[in-house]
Order: sequence, then structure tokens, then C-alpha cells
Amino acid sequence: MPALAGQVSNPDWIFGAQSSGLEILTGGDGLLRWRSSADSGWHEEKLGDATVDMAVADPSGQRFLALSNGRAWHGERSAADMRWTPALEGWKLSKIGFDSERSAWLAWACRSERSSECAVLTAAISEPAGQGWQVVGQGATPELRLVGVDSDNRAIASAMNGRLWISETRLGEWQSVPVPKKFMLSEVVYWKRAGPWWAGMTRDQRVLLVDAARAKAFAVAMPTGKPGGQGSGWTAAAYDAQSATLMLGGADGRIALLAAAGRSSQPAFSLRAARLPYVEQLAFDAVRRQWLALSNDGQLFASINAGLEWTLEKRFGQVRPNGLAQAADGRLLMWGDGGFIAHRSPAEGWVLEQPDLSRYINHILVSPAGSLLAVGVQGLIARAAAPSGRPADWRVIDAGLGYGQYLSHALAYPGSQTLLAAGSSATIVRSTDDGASWQTVFKHADGALGNFQRIAIHPQSRVALVVANPGWVMRSADEGATWQNTAEGAVLQLKDVLALPGAGFVAVGEGGSVLFFDAQGRLQRQLAIAASPVWYQIREAAGALWVMGDGNKLLRISLDGQQVEEIGLGQHFLARDIISPAPDVLIVAGARGALLRSADGGQHWQVVNAGVQANLRRLLQDEKGHLWVTGREGVLLRSQDAGLSWQALPSGTIRHFKDGLLLPGTHTLLLYGERLLALPAAHR
Repeated sequence: MPALAGQVSNPDWIFGAQSSGLEILTGGDGLLRWRSSADSGWHEEKLGDATVDMAVADPSGQRFLALSNGRAWHGERSAADMRWTPALEGWKLSKIGFDSERSAWLAWACRSERSSECAVLTAAISEPAGQGWQVVGQGATPELRLVGVDSDNRAIASAMNGRLWISETRLGEWQSVPVPKKFMLSEVVYWKRAGPWWAGMTRDQRVLLVDAARAKAFAVAMPTGKPGGQGSGWTAAAYDAQSATLMLGGADGRIALLAAAGRSSQPAFSLRAARLPYVEQLAFDAVRRQWLALSNDGQLFASINAGLEWTLEKRFGQVRPNGLAQAADGRLLMWGDGGFIAHRSPAEGWVLEQPDLSRYINHILVSPAGSLLAVGVQGLIARAAAPSGRPADWRVIDAGLGYGQYLSHALAYPGSQTLLAAGSSATIVRSTDDGASWQTVFKHADGALGNFQRIAIHPQSRVALVVANPGWVMRSADEGATWQNTAEGAVLQLKDVLALPGAGFVAVGEGGSVLFFDAQGRLQRQLAIAASPVWYQIREAAGALWVMGDGNKLLRISLDGQQVEEIGLGQHFLARDIISPAPDVLIVAGARGALLRSADGGQHWQVVNAGVQANLRRLLQDEKGHLWVTGREGVLLRSQDAGLSWQALPSGTIRHFKDGLLLPGTHTLLLYGERLLALPAAHR
């Protein structure tokens, strides 16, 4: 069954290339994108749900070879679509390529994942799809394990006996490289090709440098220096062919340079800088004659004096870049997690083509002014205009949060442009312009409060509460400008809080704790429900509040907060959400694909088998009255009979969904978590 016609907005791009006038990107959820220099936008193709590890194309852009989960797929475009045919069945592939001289596909493969029979194979692009593959070079090489292939299809491999081999002169023909004593190839975690060099980098900052032209390897004693950032070890390499200079970048922000003279004797690097963040990628821009260093938090630095001085050229927000490539015309392409794509051309400068919506979105809300706001990991805050039925145009906002921080929840003051968001490191940020800009209004000095979980704003008193751990409840009575603790030491960790119109607040957490506050946020009373270790969240359904957790019961609380009733489920059940699609009908979703249904207001429950094992997280009801359940592993279930039966629908992703909402006006279902999936009403 094909996936529902939705828009997956934030895939992880893991591979990119620029060759033969084409730009190619591949990533999670089976996605492949490409364009030529003449195209104004990207062409997109979906190859199943598994990650597409890499892809290459012929110069016409009509034929593709893709690698996904060790399998090769041959794609051929027509006026209507792309037809995919499996290739090299029976082989487990590690890399693919395109030989422009022979107009042929290339593949580096073994007979199986554990097989010792490995080979380089080729097939002319004129052959029928998936056919005509032949072993080239020295044939099967039983001991070799490929560790790297560069853009010119030159390869480096290790052998089971610890020897090193390179294929530099003719495809598939291997030449042995003596490895210095006391250097174990198994210690190399990165292999990078830069000009004539292969650089093998270990976690303890050593480098094995292979001169490919001379088939000679050097165990390089790298210069020492005080670490200046995150972690240690060398992570990136780049080469300037004109000056024959090799540059390495490190996880601790150091830059080391090997001048051309280093090839005549034992290579010796000089240390250039230690002031950069974690260096994820290095490149040399041959058009502008400058070195580029890309950090793992989306900062791009440039140097015109061989790494002695660096200037910040562009900051792309809290992104995780995975690659940086340059075409012959000087155009730079950058890609990464969360759908991040950016390019720089000599004429246009840097253009952010697709905003980074992060790897995990924790919450999306619709503000009183109609804007969409998303918060999540890596300090994500993104904003989009009011829903219009077209794909949302998200804009990522830099709120000055660190790369390791996350925001767990956001909420708006009724009828106002003031918004709040809270998350890790006891941080609260505030916007007074409908999310266009943000300021940090609270951050605990030593982080003793841990992570903030949820926000509630009372509609009458406009007092806001934020629950945290261990047992803190932060209170603001001035539209979020200042904050004080209103329940210090009262309870263990709190998980959720909800405002009750006409009453006060209720908060729940560990130890079976239930806390009641008045409308001013003052703690009134506290309950501890026996044999209920953790309450996770509160939902409103069927004219009451329902508290869910890990146990064999639910709590039903009257909307005025005065009555609390335990509702038995008849079995141990990790409940995560509840909905009432019709009078007296209740549906509860939970762990391991479990669904419970009651037709008498919760007095009796029946197990509904939906045929899935993944944890279920969110129940939604659309404008047609249909029920939807989202969960982990891309699970998406639909019921058209008030929850009596469920149908599993392909979402187009195997990533996790955490939550969702029905957008007002357009009736678009927006599902989010590790992916953002929009399902318009017309496609449901």
C-alpha cells in the first residue's frame, strides 16, 4: 500500500554529492533528491522507508543507482515517474559509484554481510536495468574490507591480517601499503580522502597518513596543545591542490596544517588554531581561495591565511550538518539532520533552502494570532505563518540556546502575542511578538531544578505554572516576565500540569502524587494515590480530567478539581493518551501497541487488537469523526467506527511520532516527533 499523500518536512540528509552537473542528496525514510544547475527546485523520489545511504546518477540525470540497507536499486526516469529495479541481488554492497570514462556503474560488495568473498563490480549504463554486472580488476578479494572510497572511485581497504591496501591506478587492482609497527588499523574510526592523501584518524588523536601516490603510510606524531572544545581526536580533512597543502580539523577545535614540503620526508603538521568549536567538516574553496570549517552546531568559519585566523561567515542555527561539497563552478552545498539544506553560489551568497526542524519536535502549538510554533531538541524554535492548506514555510529562530539544550513544551497566553517555552537546564524563554523573537527569562544558576516538563496558564488569573524536578513548581504572575518557586520540596518529580477554567491547577508526577493549586498558583492540597508509582500526563475527555500512568488504573478528576475517582483497568497498562469519540465511549492508548475501549464510561474495558507492537503515543479525532493513533516506528492507525476496529496505514517513515494536532480551518493533521508529517484532509 502506498504511503498517505503527506508532506514529510524534516528528513535527515546523510549523503550528498555534486558531479556531472547534478546535485544529489539522500537520507532517511527512503528519500532521494536531485537537481541540475538548470533546475529551479529539487526533484524528489521515495525508495521504500529504509534510509538511502547514497546515490549516483549518469550525466543525463535519467538513470540512477541507489544504495539502501546494503541493496542496490537501479532507477530510470520517464515522463511520468521513476521505475526502480533491484540490482546485484545476492550481494551486500558497501559503496557505489559512477565511472565517467567508461559510462558505467560501480559497486563495492561482498557475497553477504559475513562473507569473505568481496569484489568490485561494474555494469555499463547501456545495459538493461539491473543487468550486465561483471567483476573487474583482480576479481574476488577474500580478505579485503573496504574502509573508504573517494569521489574519483579510488579506494582504501583493510585486510583480516591487519594489512592496508589501496586501489589508485586501475579500478579493482589493489596495492599493499606497509603499515608502521605498533599502529593497529582497527583503532582508526575515520578515513578521509583529501587530495593525494588518505588520513586515518583514531580517537586518541593519532593519525595514519597514507601517501596514495607512493603507497606509503606514516604514523604521524600530531602536535599537542590544550584542548579547546568538545571531545578530542581529529575528525575532518581538506586539501588545496594549488599549494599542495593538507589541513586537518579536530573535535576539540584545533586545526593542523601539513605544507607541501611534508611529502619529501616524514610528514610534520603545525598547529594553527584552537579556538573553533567541534570541526565536523573541512573544505577548501578553490574559487575564493579560502578554507572552510563547519562546526557541529551549524557555524561556518572561513580562513584566507591557511588557518591562522578564522572569521564566522554564517551561522545556521542549532543544526547538525552532515556534509559540505563543492562543484567545479564554485557552488557549495551543505546538508544535515532535520531537513537542513543550504547552498552558496558566487552570485547569491548563502541561501538556506530548507529550515532545520531538528531531529525531534517535542511540541507544536497554534498561537492566538494563528501562527504555528514548534519547539524541540538542539534548542529548536521554529515559526510558520497561519495554516493555509499549503505546506508550512518554517523559519528557524535563534533564541541563543545551546546545542545540547531542548525545549519540551510551549504555550500562549489567551488573546495575546506573549508565548512561553520551557525545557532542559531549568530554562524558560519568552516571546512578546507572537514567536518572532525570544528572550531567556529564567535559568537556574546551577541547574539543580533539572528539566522543566510542562507549562499551564490559567485563563482567568493569567498566572502561569511550570512543573519541574525534583518537586519544583515555578510560578509567574506577570505574563512570564519573572518566576518564583511555589512548591519547593513538596513532592518528587512532576510530569504534567493543567489549568482548570473556573477552578485552579492540577499537577501530577512520581509517587502517585496529585497536587491541587488555586487560580493564583498557590498549593492547596496534595494526594498520594497508593500503588501508583508514576503519573505521566493529564487529558480532558468526556467532561472530566483523566490522569494516566504506569499501573492498573486511571484517575478521573472532576473539572472543578473537587472529586477524584480511581478507575480500574483490569490489568497492568502503561497509558499514554485517552479520547472520548462518543458519549460514554473511551479509548485509551499505551505501550506495546495496546488499546483499551470502554462503552460505559470506564466501568468495563475491552482490549482492542490493532496488530502492532510499537508504543502508541497520541489519539486524535479529525473533522470527519475518524480516530487516529500515532506512535513509535512511524505507526499510524485509523478507526472509522469509534475505535471498535483499527486499520494500519503507511506513514512513509519508520521514525517515531510523539504527538499531533488538527490544524484549524484547513483540517490538516500535523503529526510530529522525529518527523513532521502533514496529512491534508483531501488525502485522508
